Amino acid sequence: MTVKIEIKHDLGRDKAVEKIDGFLDGLAGRELPAGVRIINPRRSWSGNVMTISFRAKKGLLGVEIKGRAVVEDDRVLIEVDIPAIVTTFVSEETIRTTLTQKAEALLIEGE
Repeated sequence: MTVKIEIKHDLGRDKAVEKIDGFLDGLAGRELPAGVRIINPRRSWSGNVMTISFRAKKGLLGVEIKGRAVVEDDRVLIEVDIPAIVTTFVSEETIRTTLTQKAEALLIEGE
């Protein structure tokens, strides 16, 4: 399943890239709701396009999450590929809502 969201912002491209990079720097080891941990986050930038991958782990279960973000002057387009097994535990709507809230907090509210 691929989740796609668009977040409008007024930061400009460079500041948005800086905020996204700063958030990702703290991603490793961060514990998410329900005891999910992020392991081995990797990212690369090609111009204004960031590709990311990481392992989301809970107990013995771990899945690889991959995605990309296209950062433009006034918006960020995010696509995340979620393995089907994840939707067994978390609904697509919950994933979409959580991603949107986190991105808006980062890019709009200045978290």
